[in-house]
Amino acid sequence: MIAPTSAATLASMSSPILLFLPLTAALLTLLPEQVNAAPDELIPLQRLAASYGFPGATSSPNVITLQSQYRCLAFHTGSRRFVFNNRLFWLNGAVSKDGQNWCISRADAESIVAPLLQSRRALKGQGCSLVVLDPGHGGSDPGTVSSRRIDEKRLVLDITKRVKRKLNASNVAVRMTRSRDTTLSLQDRPKRAARWGGDVFVSIHANSASSTACGIETFVMPAAGFPSTASSKPESRSYKGNKHDAVNTLLAGLVQHGALAHTGATDRGVKRARFAVLRDAPCPAALVEVGFLSNQKEAAQLTTVAYRDAVAQGIAQGILTYLVKAEASQ
Repeated sequence: MIAPTSAATLASMSSPILLFLPLTAALLTLLPEQVNAAPDELIPLQRLAASYGFPGATSSPNVITLQSQYRCLAFHTGSRRFVFNNRLFWLNGAVSKDGQNWCISRADAESIVAPLLQSRRALKGQGCSLVVLDPGHGGSDPGTVSSRRIDEKRLVLDITKRVKRKLNASNVAVRMTRSRDTTLSLQDRPKRAARWGGDVFVSIHANSASSTACGIETFVMPAAGFPSTASSKPESRSYKGNKHDAVNTLLAGLVQHGALAHTGATDRGVKRARFAVLRDAPCPAALVEVGFLSNQKEAAQLTTVAYRDAVAQGIAQGILTYLVKAEASQ
């Protein structure tokens, strides 16, 4: 049970909460039990608009927009880029044209668009008792090491402990896959979450790429039959982590939003990758990359207590928002 003050805690946080608004049951026409088709079946955006009560789809160069008073969905044509209420998500498949209609895959309609618009239905039956936090790397595996010799494993352990304290303050039960600088295999992390009966799994990492790459990104599993965001090669296999595709979208969106709201970092979006800890996750799961140690500015920020605490506050806010919404959906 989440503390009765959780909603008040959320309201008092300095940045706004991303709203995922439920729709009436009469509009739910794209759920798996109602459409017997392949995940890569194409769903016209005009049909999507009609199904969810939008006045229609409007077109501008390279973008198809569905908009109502509180919701704005922007689909970038020929791309996997999708923006929901000014927050970036990456679709499983590109927005493509079928005849005269711009379309998205059924997998994207059901595991991304539907849960964002129908959070209450997506979250029904989801647990909200135990959060498992996974600080990446550790022990003999330092993770990314910056030019200033900053180890990822130590930074993310500090951030994870901060997230735990903030969630504990709202009466949320939390376990960490590691609480010290110890070596832990990728396979053992989701196994521990399963053994403990975790309801939410969030893995925390720091990134590395070019010296100009910057920002925060949060990962979930790609749908079966689709590639990772950074790839064009699809994989047909379905993994344990795919069981929670729709709910993963909600969790990752909230974690990403919270981290951005508290840090002002660049939004790299909710992306998709078959990381081992996500593939084998026994519950809704996300992996957040809190910044680039290869970027001099972000590496310097992450060495400060104030910035690490802001990152932790944002992640905790996202998780707590998810838990409050999950509890309200039962």
